[in-house]
Amino acid sequence: IAAIAWFALRPDFTPVPVGYEDQPTLGQRNAPLKVILFENFMCEHCKAFEEEVFPQLQRDYIDTGKVEVYYVNLAWGSEQAELSALAGECAYRQDESVFWNIKSDLYAAQGSWQTLDDLLSVAGASYDVQPLRQCIEEQRYTSEVQRDLDLADKVGVQGTPSIVVGNQGF
Repeated sequence: IAAIAWFALRPDFTPVPVGYEDQPTLGQRNAPLKVILFENFMCEHCKAFEEEVFPQLQRDYIDTGKVEVYYVNLAWGSEQAELSALAGECAYRQDESVFWNIKSDLYAAQGSWQTLDDLLSVAGASYDVQPLRQCIEEQRYTSEVQRDLDLADKVGVQGTPSIVVGNQGF
């Protein structure tokens, strides 16, 4: 949070575009600072970030118009990571507001699901899962999941969670 505050208060800071524009976003499009969160729905550190840090980031910077956040989910490490990344893409493409609910649900239930049916049971608290199931089974947005991995490589992400502020990674 301190690094984001430091950048947000610098009048001379100009974010450098890196190809993150087609990602789920929160905040005002005209916010002076762009923050890109690279996470993984199966990463325990990402869950901790989402529960302990993100609420303050949202309250102090996103909701006040200082920061626009882009979310990039990385399908690293397991079959469940790939499945949840695809579910995230499907939810985002169907309704961006639902993406944010499903993201919260997946982090809250992290470690308690293994299969597509389990994932859909978790997501069912926020969303009609039939369109989500069909999208996942068709692997409709597999290329977008790969694109997110490519974006992470492009900006040098080596672990999750990672935060990129403009062109500065943390």
